[in-house]
Amino acid sequence: GRADIIRMSSLKSWRGVSYDWCRFQRMQLDSLSVGGGHPFSGWWDRFHETNPDFFALQPDGSRGGGETPYPSARTVKLCKSNPAVWAQWLKDVEAALEHNPNKLTFDCSANDGGYNGYCVCTNCQAWDHPDGQLVNHGWKGLNMEYVAMSDRQITFANTLARMLKERFPDKELYVSGQAYGHSRPPPVAAVPDDNVIFSLVANLHNRPPGNHREQLQDWGRAVPNLGWRPNLGHGAGWSLGFPNIAPRRVMEDMRFAADNKVIVIFFDTVWEHWANQGPHYYMLAQMAWNPYADGEAILADYYLRAFGPAVKNMTDYWTLIDDVSEDILFNGKPAEKAWDADFYRRAYNYLDRAAAEVASAPEVYGQRIAFVRAGLDYLRLYYENKALITLLKKSDFKDAEALAVARANWQQIVRILEARPPAFNPLYISATSSNSRALAVNPDHQKAKEEEKASVVQPGME
Repeated sequence: GRADIIRMSSLKSWRGVSYDWCRFQRMQLDSLSVGGGHPFSGWWDRFHETNPDFFALQPDGSRGGGETPYPSARTVKLCKSNPAVWAQWLKDVEAALEHNPNKLTFDCSANDGGYNGYCVCTNCQAWDHPDGQLVNHGWKGLNMEYVAMSDRQITFANTLARMLKERFPDKELYVSGQAYGHSRPPPVAAVPDDNVIFSLVANLHNRPPGNHREQLQDWGRAVPNLGWRPNLGHGAGWSLGFPNIAPRRVMEDMRFAADNKVIVIFFDTVWEHWANQGPHYYMLAQMAWNPYADGEAILADYYLRAFGPAVKNMTDYWTLIDDVSEDILFNGKPAEKAWDADFYRRAYNYLDRAAAEVASAPEVYGQRIAFVRAGLDYLRLYYENKALITLLKKSDFKDAEALAVARANWQQIVRILEARPPAFNPLYISATSSNSRALAVNPDHQKAKEEEKASVVQPGME
């Protein structure tokens, strides 16, 4: 098996308590850490005045888009066949090693905006394989089909990796990259060197089966070492704090990854909505450490240690969550119909019985059950208000009865968020943050948005 290889796994977040939690779960104590971001996102600000040749030639003849970078300063692409770009990357590596001599991996992933702005110079295009999968590319004012960037990205990484080995012959250093956007289709001919690791952004986790799963298999056949960097984002309902979790799917997905040459795991992102997603986070941590472990035993142990005397009812509660999530995530059932009255009746019944079972047990068990209940309350109130706001918009927020109910629900949501901060990530689910997903069900916030929209003078209305 490949359980011994997955020692290099990594589960990453840049938010709140999850960094400490990941370290405690041994997810940040790995032997090889790869980048999961976009290391050239600051190059436009650093070099566009002094070294415009660093940037991708556009069809209009400009470098990087000219005075207005395309797609943006953070997402502008490089001229990867330019030796001056290689030299600057190596210079940055030298500075990084001087700051941290223990650093092992150095990223060369393309900037975000994975479908736009790639270099069209002759040398860069020579790195592309003519038989590559055709995908739609965008440049300023131009869209057309062109081959995927996979072979180009691997050739770039190999070039840097050979320079790195030549510069530091006594060190075991690696170059990492991401197979993302237009480099997600498998390469045709290019093969990463032994000191190159590509991480495939294949969002097969908590998603219906599709081409992402096939792409991971194809990359596993094409490269000697592979990383896996799925996004745990909107497609899985995670950023909104919903319990769209499937901890048993973790077992299958981790073993699938291990069987397809994955040696590095980088999940983006642990959203930290612990009340509704905690069991899934735990299973990610444990199964990434050993994908061939007995996942059912790990999950049973988690519920027993978390809920003590209430283990049976709390296991049934989370199994219900898992079953309904399967219908949403994999069977296409609309969430509003899946989280229905029968679901809430059964879910609250499990929590009520569990609370009764721990009435005379140590207080911590009751606190944990109340913590989980806060997540269920939030889910119910969110969907109630979502439906109410749809009605309110139809009446221009003049339905006084619906507005009163929506406001009362919102105040309950506010109390949940304020009373139990670890239940939800306040950067994404809060009563005040401008970035909060919860504001979508605040009737007064939505009313103000509608009024603002109506106040904007449209062309021809002056």
